[in-house]
Amino acid sequence: MNFPELIEYTQLLQEARELKTTITAMLVEDKVSLTAMREVMAKIEVFPVNFELEVDAFQKKMLSAQSWLAKVRKCIPKRRGSRRGATEPKKMDLNAIRALVDDAPCEDSAEMFEMQDLLECADEWAEKVRVAIEGGTDVSLESLKELVEEGREMPVDIDEQQFLEAEIATREWCVNATTMLSTKKPLKELEEFASQAKLIRKQLHPKKQARWKPQIERDIHTALEVARRWVNEVKDVIGTTAFDKLFVVNSSYLQTLGEAVTASDANTLESTEQFIKGKKTIESVLKLVDKAEKLGVDVRLYLTRLQGLLTHTYAVQQLAVEILVTIGVHSTEISQLESKTSEQETTLNPEESTLSDSVVKDKSFAYACGVLDRIALFPIIFDEGVTLHQVIQSEKTWAVKVREALPPRQSRKKRQTKDPVTLDHLQTLLQEASTLRFQFPEERKILTKELEEVALWQEKARQVVEVNAVEFMQVAKYLQEYDFKVYGKVCEAKNQLKSY
Repeated sequence: MNFPELIEYTQLLQEARELKTTITAMLVEDKVSLTAMREVMAKIEVFPVNFELEVDAFQKKMLSAQSWLAKVRKCIPKRRGSRRGATEPKKMDLNAIRALVDDAPCEDSAEMFEMQDLLECADEWAEKVRVAIEGGTDVSLESLKELVEEGREMPVDIDEQQFLEAEIATREWCVNATTMLSTKKPLKELEEFASQAKLIRKQLHPKKQARWKPQIERDIHTALEVARRWVNEVKDVIGTTAFDKLFVVNSSYLQTLGEAVTASDANTLESTEQFIKGKKTIESVLKLVDKAEKLGVDVRLYLTRLQGLLTHTYAVQQLAVEILVTIGVHSTEISQLESKTSEQETTLNPEESTLSDSVVKDKSFAYACGVLDRIALFPIIFDEGVTLHQVIQSEKTWAVKVREALPPRQSRKKRQTKDPVTLDHLQTLLQEASTLRFQFPEERKILTKELEEVALWQEKARQVVEVNAVEFMQVAKYLQEYDFKVYGKVCEAKNQLKSY
């Protein structure tokens, strides 16, 4: 018997077998069209046959595909900001895109096509960059910049972008380095610029980092090394302490050296050897100034203050010369040194000094000591300073002798001296005073007064002796006779003792 339902059932069975075959084939394949999967899923939902086992596996595959699409949409940034002024979208990671493409469960989605296009563009651009970098100087800087702009417009973050920007930075650095070296930039500025080369080198391709050694970089390091040696020479010449004071920010050291000289008593006068110990001459500083002009680096910061130091040194040297000429140690005319100093200061164009305003053309020992104290503050020395120290040291010795011989009177008008002082000693000190370079009015007054008082006492004693001369002779004769008498009795007593 033929049942009409049999034909319908046979057809349904045939369709079910075909649908199951399609499902099995799609489950086996790694990449399946997402559209086809949705069409098959729609058929299963309306098909009167139960495909429960197949549906579970099929739904898992669809969920995997949907999860992949979610990752892709999360990876792909928005094309433009939703609001005006929105920040630039974050670029996609190229390796992440490759991984998503390799792991894609479907092959006909718009996202899949977009990422494949991105990979092709990125690979093509990266190859251009590789060729351009390997081309070296044959590729113009403008061409490299055009490639950088292309890379910035791409939504993918590619390593070659960093390498390309570093390559451009190397060329621009070399151009700027040539300009900076030829225009003699300041030491600190050139040091900071040279350090930029190290940062640029780290951004280059690992294979090119060791090869990038431009000649201009070596020239800059050579110039910097020479300048640093010059700075160290400055420190050696003026000393570490003066160097730190002179070149510290907002230093008042030069201002102190240029202040007006005040009188001093030179109580703690050191030896000449200690006075000049470790100090270099003015000529040593002048050599450094000359050498600075030949450096390939601008050391104006150091040079200006060195010139200021020389200006104040010349000023105090002038004071020393004027004192030495005034007291007769030097016969050199003051105008000669003034002319020399003026010429040197004009050449150096240094800061002005106020020392010359304090010149006192007299024989004040206290003022000379004040000048000597000022000279001691300077880190450099000159012959006039040494001579002035020797003179003051010698003169100071005479003044000390007077003060020690004639200390201030204590009670009952008695002088408390360590050792007795003879009249000859005081007269010798007075004779030495005539050979002194300085006047020492106080010491001369004390010495003269003391000698006048001694002479007065001598005169009084002479008058007393002359008036009572006869009486003194009678007393002396009586004492002599009495002495002989006593002596005879003593001898007689000794002889009697020997007889026993």
